[in-house]
Formats: sequence, structure tokens, C-alpha cells
Amino acid sequence: MKILFWFTDLGSGMNKQVSIFDPIITDHHAPSISDYDIPVQARTDLLKFGDILAHQENRYHLNPHLNNIDGTHEISGAGTAYLVAKELNPVNRNLAHLAVIGAVGDLQDSKFHQLTSVNRRILTDAIETGYVEVKMDISAFGRESRPIQNLLMYSTDPYFPGLTMNEGNCLKFLQNLKIPLKDNGNTRHWIDLSFEERKLILSELMELLLSKGIGHNEAKRLLSEVYILTHEEIGSPLHDAKEFATLLNSCGKYNKPEIGYQICHGDRSKQLNQAYQLLNGHKVILMESIKYVKELGITDFGVIQYFDAYTG
Repeated sequence: MKILFWFTDLGSGMNKQVSIFDPIITDHHAPSISDYDIPVQARTDLLKFGDILAHQENRYHLNPHLNNIDGTHEISGAGTAYLVAKELNPVNRNLAHLAVIGAVGDLQDSKFHQLTSVNRRILTDAIETGYVEVKMDISAFGRESRPIQNLLMYSTDPYFPGLTMNEGNCLKFLQNLKIPLKDNGNTRHWIDLSFEERKLILSELMELLLSKGIGHNEAKRLLSEVYILTHEEIGSPLHDAKEFATLLNSCGKYNKPEIGYQICHGDRSKQLNQAYQLLNGHKVILMESIKYVKELGITDFGVIQYFDAYTG
């Protein structure tokens, strides 16, 4: 019995090493230089690789760089795997939302604040199958899960001068705008705000950015496309694609990829609860790390800032 090896999101950079497995490779990282000799007609259709590349060491290799497509922001590893799944069976278009999650989790929307190129075509599949809705909204992370003041405090793209990493100033900012932080005792999140409240905050944030000398083009990054998973519960970390990706990332970081797999496969009970525990633990570690760095102190040389964590 022959064992099939399929490398996803890796393998292109070590073509020679993995060739002994005669594997399938769906990757978006820069491949080995020798891979650029693969014929053009073999680069775009994985299903034809067997006939066209029978003489090659790696017959089944799908990588955007081999077709002059930038794997940094035009398609992710999840995207290449999705394209193969779609070719194997068109019914797999209903997996397109997973490739969207993979793309935003890989920050492939950060350059233009929206998905482009091949990612855009995959996004179209996700929209047409009814799993994803797209809208313009604040680009700060945590629209669904973070209290309003935390959404502002932890925002780094965009960076809010005087607000980022300053909870007190964030609270004053919202108080000055008369934005209630709670409703009937419940903490309010960005998605709980009215249209007028969001508009007011965005207007003030834009004015803040411009007043601090941030160029108009950079200030426009305050808004971006956001990708909503329509089949997920509103307010959960699964409803927003970036937050979904962060949840999956926490599974990988703590060596529990099988939990992330089960969640993508539809588990919304035991495995999801375990993922929430991993995510909350990850948040605690991040907070402790930030506190530790603050205690160490940051040496600021203008364009260069550093902290010394050497304990030897």
C-alpha cells in the first residue's frame, strides 16, 4: 500500500529533501530555484501534473510563485489547498470560507486592507456559497470580542497616538464622546454600538491621526474590509474571520492542531470549548509578557527601540 504525503503551507523551500516521498505540495512560500524550471502548463492545474511532470522529482506541486503570483498577499497556503479541493470536487466550494480565514490569518489583507488577486476570487466563492459577508468597518482587531476601550488600547494597525497601550486615555476618549461602556451591566463591544456611535468614534480617530501628522493615505487604513462568517454566532470569536484565525492560531501555538481541525470541521461543543481555553491562556501569556517588558524598560533611540531580556 502506497502512503500519500501532502504538504500544505510548506514544502516548496525544501523540494529536494521531500522528493523521496513523491508528495503533493500546496504551498505559497518562495520555492527552491530549481522549481522554476517546471513547465508553465503544469503550474496552474495540479490534476494534470501526473501526465506533464512524470519525469520530475516532484510531480504534484502547486505554488503561486511558479506562475508569477506573489504568495505574500495574493494567495495563502490555505488558498492553494482550497484550489485543489475545488478542482477535485466542485462541491468543495463550500470550504472557501476556510481559505478566507487562512488568508486574513496570514495577514494577506494588510497591504491593501482587503483581499486581492486569487484571494479575491476565493472570497467570491465564499460569498456566493453564503458563508461570508463583506463590509467596511474599523480595521482594529477585536470588533466582536474586545470591550471598546480594549479594542482601541491594543490597536497597532492603525496605531492610535496617545491611545494605543494607554487604557486611561482610551477611557477618557470614550467618556468625552459620551459612549457608554456598558448596557444594563453588560460590557459593550464594537458590534454593540449604534451606527452613529461608530461614526462618531471613527471621525474622532481620523482627526486624531491627521492631527499627529499621519498622512491621509495612512489614516485611511483606519477602515478596511472585514469578513463576517454568516453561519457563526454574533459576538463569538468565530463570527469575524480575523478572530476565527486567531483562535485557530492559538491551537497551533500550543500543539493542539487537531482541535483547530475539528472546529473547522464543524465542532461547536467540546473542541471549541478547549480552543477557548487555549485562546484565553494565550491572552494571559501575552499580557504577562507585555507587563514583563514594561518592567524591564524600553531603551528608545528614535528609529530603534529595544529591551534587554538577557538573564544569564
